Amino acid sequence: MHVTFVGKALITFSLIGLVGCQGAAPSAERAARREKIEQANLRNAQAFCTMIDEANRLTIARRQMPPENDDCAYFRRNGTLVGYSPAVRNQYTGFFDNLRDVAAYGRAQKAALPVSVKNDPDASDIYRKLLIRGFDEEIAGEVSRSRAFLEAAIAFRHARQSQGIK
Repeated sequence: MHVTFVGKALITFSLIGLVGCQGAAPSAERAARREKIEQANLRNAQAFCTMIDEANRLTIARRQMPPENDDCAYFRRNGTLVGYSPAVRNQYTGFFDNLRDVAAYGRAQKAALPVSVKNDPDASDIYRKLLIRGFDEEIAGEVSRSRAFLEAAIAFRHARQSQGIK
């Protein structure tokens, strides 16, 4: 009887061990996938903020005031967007910021796309993001022909693909 109990216990522990080992592989896969997504998102933020810097440079060269892009300022200070929240800004102006954002989205959707971005959905999205951020079509058009824009579109595509979004 004692031998039967020991045998059953050994089989039970073996099965638990096998199940436990099988469960470890998917979590390692998930961790690797999560790391891949985080790295793609980091490269995307870096490329996007480099493009915003280019748009700011062109805006300032025309003696205009560049729009606020506090997420890129946060990224430059911290090297990440983890922990960034647009709600941290002055919460009393939140309502007006939302109205401004809605108007910017409307303008961006109605804007004519430059030929250089028209046939590329990722480049079109990045171009519209420039308009939503407050840059005018002239600045956005000039930036859309820059290396920074190309790198932002590529990084955006890779970030999207790493998350399984087509």
